[in-house]
Amino acid sequence: MGDWDYNFQAQQAVDKKGVVDSDLGFMNFPVLKGGAGAGSDTLGGINGFAFAKGAKPEAAKWLEFFLNENSQTKLAEIDQIIPVAKGADKGLQNPFKQKISQTISSAQWHQVFFDQALGADVGGVVNDISVGIVNGDVTPKEAAEQVQEAWRCVNST
Repeated sequence: MGDWDYNFQAQQAVDKKGVVDSDLGFMNFPVLKGGAGAGSDTLGGINGFAFAKGAKPEAAKWLEFFLNENSQTKLAEIDQIIPVAKGADKGLQNPFKQKISQTISSAQWHQVFFDQALGADVGGVVNDISVGIVNGDVTPKEAAEQVQEAWRCVNST
């Protein structure tokens, strides 16, 4: 769902290795009989960029530079990103990140994290109930009801 902590966790570990790739993994969510979507669909974050009103043209030029295939390939080569530019995945040297890149590129659909996709009011509830489910304070049914109620409140105004 995200690789933002991959390098950092290893750098901060006492052994400077952290959780090694052989102990990491991910899987596609099982397809439910009669459910919508495909087994290749993914869920996770995406990067976004925003510029203030009146930003200089150089800001957009920088973004074009940062997101081009050459820049993305170089960043992948030094293990800083899983690239988004088509063809830049050739720079990935790490087999685990190669697998992530292949999974994302073969997805028919990518769902952004629900807390981001649903906006701050509903997303905040999603974050809160996620913690509640994990620590046993909220049942999945109660969690769904809370999200639905937040959605109704946002959409009734």
